[in-house]
Amino acid sequence: VGAKVEAIFTSGGFLKEGEVAENGSVVGLVLDKSSFYPEAGGQDADLGTISFEGGELVINDVQVYGGYVLHSGVISEGSISVGSAAECRVDYDRRRDVAPNHSMTHVLNAALREVLGEGCDQRGSQCNDEKLRFDFSHKKAMTAAQLKDAEAYVRDAIDRS
Repeated sequence: VGAKVEAIFTSGGFLKEGEVAENGSVVGLVLDKSSFYPEAGGQDADLGTISFEGGELVINDVQVYGGYVLHSGVISEGSISVGSAAECRVDYDRRRDVAPNHSMTHVLNAALREVLGEGCDQRGSQCNDEKLRFDFSHKKAMTAAQLKDAEAYVRDAIDRS
């Protein structure tokens, strides 16, 4: 996705018009548009790069602050200033590995609600390209039969997809 740099955040605050962030700097870019997914709902942010004339920013985090998407990383080469044209390059291979784990949080939540009924509440999750962690509360430990039923529900959902 082609974009324009609207703001650059550094450890010293936002750069003023005409100021430049140099190679090796840790920065956060606010763009006018982006194809990066920010961290949300337990799903890790996209990774990738943002290229600009003569350089590149390696993205290691994407967060939303006050409604603005901040793309954070290290300038691996070149320098950048507000107003620069930029090209977003999401690591889509990694995103394809994250997506099923995120989808399975919804399936697991449904399975637990079906098996345990009222009083089963999701308390958090983390989804990335390597794993899915699902946190929930319930008034007592699951029995072996409940574990088996929840697993069967999830396996059936996988088989149907």
